[in-house]
Amino acid sequence: MSQLRPGTLYQGSKPIRDAEYRRFIKRLPCVGCDKTWWIDPAHTGPHGTGQKSCDLTCIPLCRPCHDQPAPPLRKPEEKPPDETRTTA
Repeated sequence: MSQLRPGTLYQGSKPIRDAEYRRFIKRLPCVGCDKTWWIDPAHTGPHGTGQKSCDLTCIPLCRPCHDQPAPPLRKPEEKPPDETRTTA
């Protein structure tokens, strides 16, 4: 069986590295617990073991959340009951 086009079938691209963007991410609150100190940019997305994905897919996580295998995302805040209604 021959290839349709000569050359390699898969040409991987290098992930984007952007130190300024990572510094920006470190100023945001943790998406796991809302802490605003000790924030690390956590790489997300598909990547192999020992490889980092693109810096543009980083999310802010505090060190304890970053060290957990799967960081827990905060639950959406529940709406308080509507106290303006009166029952007759």
